[in-house]
Amino acid sequence: MVTGLYAGSFDPIHYGHLDIIERSLVFCDKLIVAIGTNSVKSSLFTTDEKNDLVKGAIFQKFYLHFDKIQITTFDCLLADYARLVQATVLIRGMRSVSDFEVEINLAEVNKTLNKNLDTIFLPTNHNFGIVSSSMVKEISRLGGNVNAFVPNFIANAVAEKFKK
Repeated sequence: MVTGLYAGSFDPIHYGHLDIIERSLVFCDKLIVAIGTNSVKSSLFTTDEKNDLVKGAIFQKFYLHFDKIQITTFDCLLADYARLVQATVLIRGMRSVSDFEVEINLAEVNKTLNKNLDTIFLPTNHNFGIVSSSMVKEISRLGGNVNAFVPNFIANAVAEKFKK
């Protein structure tokens, strides 16, 4: 049984993330989407808010496969969390060569920390290569429309954050 772990800050989750999830369901018997805390980034949403947004987006798109997906949060080393949930592969999406440079190093570190863990790199679908959570937040902060990048309810949630 292949248990995949797709971890990120998902602040907010966007169509690029959802594409990686969809493609991972092809080869994962179980997929754990884990919302982590990134100490380098300041989050727009709280962990509970991100959890609700991720659940909503995943249920909306993958309701027929929702039984194969588990949504969790974590605040520890990814390699340790993978061991805890018995994940056999990490799923990582890559938009560019610069992503690869970072991700290959992280894969090596995670393999050193957890010998039973391999990383699968999925290149981003060309339709979503420009999408990032940071870009979604910046467009929304400046009053732009982000519906091409995120589900409508997430666009509304991001816009609401910037009204406050």
